[in-house]
Formats: sequence, C-alpha cells, structure tokens
Amino acid sequence: MDDPREIASLLPTPSHLKMAELIRAEMERQGCTQALLARAVGRSPKHVNQVLNGKASTHELDYWAHVLGVRFVISLAEARPT
Repeated sequence: MDDPREIASLLPTPSHLKMAELIRAEMERQGCTQALLARAVGRSPKHVNQVLNGKASTHELDYWAHVLGVRFVISLAEARPT
C-alpha cells in the first residue's frame, strides 16, 4: 500500500465506508490493532470497532488516517479529462 495509486483505488468516492477500508488496510500494514488505534486516538476499542464497521459516526476517520501516517496526494493533471 505504499503506492498512492493503490491507496487511491480504495477511495473512488468520498464514501466514509471506503475511508474505513483504507484505515483497516493501513492498520493491517502497520500491524496495528483496534485497541492500539483506540489508545492513540483517545477512544474506546468498542467505539473504534463501531466506526470501522459503519455503526457509529465516521467523522473522525480523517483524523485516524492522520494518526496512522496516511497522506493523500491529489494530482489535478490526472483528474483532467483527456
């Protein structure tokens, strides 16, 4: 998942469920458990689980991605129609 194109493929829409998939993939890549992420973001493991499974508000996912070190690169050249 180090290639930004691979990460971008997980986010074809601004869907928070896709963002949760990205978070899960990055957690797996780093060997990070939900309990460890919960400690890092100051939330309960139950809350982290609920958010990642779409059962609680997902407005925190961008912050969680930041905590995990995920960086997004947006290229306008690639977004323009040919």
